[in-house]
Amino acid sequence: TQTLNHIGATTYHDVSVTYHLDPWNTDFTFGIRNLFDKEPPIAMSAFANSFLPTYYRAPGRFFYARVGVKF
Repeated sequence: TQTLNHIGATTYHDVSVTYHLDPWNTDFTFGIRNLFDKEPPIAMSAFANSFLPTYYRAPGRFFYARVGVKF
């Protein structure tokens, strides 16, 4: 018999909020990637048990901020 590996679906939740200042024509954005800190599925291979970076994001929650100005 042939053994098949099955990796289930993974859902990540990202949130962001943007505030626009008209006088400065500037946007301030704050966000979180992987809000619930979801771990990617483990792929069993002959070499190691690890996540597949080709298909999934790196593990962990990520906070970010961005400022954009239009001239």
